[in-house]
Amino acid sequence: MPSTVPSAPIVTDSIGTERRTHASVAPITSQSASSWRRWLVLPPSDSPRPLRDDLAVKLLVRTAERPADVLELVRKHRASYLRHLSRLNRRRARLEASSGDGVATRLLLLQADVRVRSDLAWLEIVEKEVQKLDARGGAGVTKDAPRR
Repeated sequence: MPSTVPSAPIVTDSIGTERRTHASVAPITSQSASSWRRWLVLPPSDSPRPLRDDLAVKLLVRTAERPADVLELVRKHRASYLRHLSRLNRRRARLEASSGDGVATRLLLLQADVRVRSDLAWLEIVEKEVQKLDARGGAGVTKDAPRR
């Protein structure tokens, strides 16, 4: 892990396929260098992260009303995660075939793999629960938040 501020510009955005990527590059400013130094020593937070997963939000709103739509969303998310897992596996295979050390890269790819597999397992649970709900005709569902 670098302990100093990078001297070269940082890639801020990447668009395209694995073979052809167009990246946006941002220069290092004194403000971003200061932020980088603070971030390096920042301890992990004990507070939970805010919910940002769009599927989770859609589940909160639509599960009781439209279980078939939720099941379709789950299928689409699963397909997306499986494509991502496939890309990770190809990247790991290329890394293993290369002659470089790449310990940090290997660990980051492993972390991404574990997260994707965890999300896939969660999608399986969601699918089973929504299927049970759908079989009961939506009975027994409580609304957690009042409608506005």
